[in-house]
Amino acid sequence: MRQTQGSLVCSHCGKLVGINEPTCPFCGAWRPGLYGWAPVLQRLVGHKLDLFSLIVATCVSLYAIALLLQPEAITQLRGILSFLSPGQRALYQLGMTGGVAWQLGWWWTLFTAIYLHGGLLHIVFNVMW
Repeated sequence: MRQTQGSLVCSHCGKLVGINEPTCPFCGAWRPGLYGWAPVLQRLVGHKLDLFSLIVATCVSLYAIALLLQPEAITQLRGILSFLSPGQRALYQLGMTGGVAWQLGWWWTLFTAIYLHGGLLHIVFNVMW
């Protein structure tokens, strides 16, 4: 599944580069081979594979998972801005940070919380940048 040797096409410039190159020698793209996982990921998400696309895909996937983990929270309208908002329990399960998480010693939530979103409007505006 993972390609460990050979070449692949850089997703940024379209030129042939070695799978283990730290940067593309033509366009300077960072880690064009993604440690051998680039060919697999390119088949899954298409030919445009970059860090921005991976972050957006992660955020959208975690948003959908949060909605599925606590579907009853979707129907609880607390205002126009809370439309399609995941519940607090689902967000905590996925790594939301806050006072409770810190009291429990969950220091990693400082890093996982940046991929979570509290509503449809929140994720739409965050992935537009």
